[in-house]
Amino acid sequence: MSSMRELYQEMIIDHSRSPRNHKKLENPNLSARGHNPLCGDEIDMEVKRGEDGVLSEIGFEATPTAGGRPRRRRGRRAPGSRCWRGSRAA
Repeated sequence: MSSMRELYQEMIIDHSRSPRNHKKLENPNLSARGHNPLCGDEIDMEVKRGEDGVLSEIGFEATPTAGGRPRRRRGRRAPGSRCWRGSRAA
C-alpha cells in the first residue's frame, strides 16, 4: 500500500473519530444540503463570513445511513466500499 493511501486512510479515521466543526451555526450567511444517492447519507453545511468575505466559522450536521453501511444496488455493494460516516451533533 502506498504511503499516500495510508495517510489518507489515517486522516479519514481521525476525522470519523473526532469530527471538526460538527455543529449548527446561529445565523449563517450561507448554507447547503448534500445527499449521496449511493448510500443515503445527508449533510447540511453552514458558513459565516465577515463583510470582507473571509470565513469566520463553518459548521455541519450529518445523517449517515443506518449502521453506517452503504445501501446495496441490484444485490451488489454500492461503488466505493464505504460511504462517508458522520455522526449527529451531541
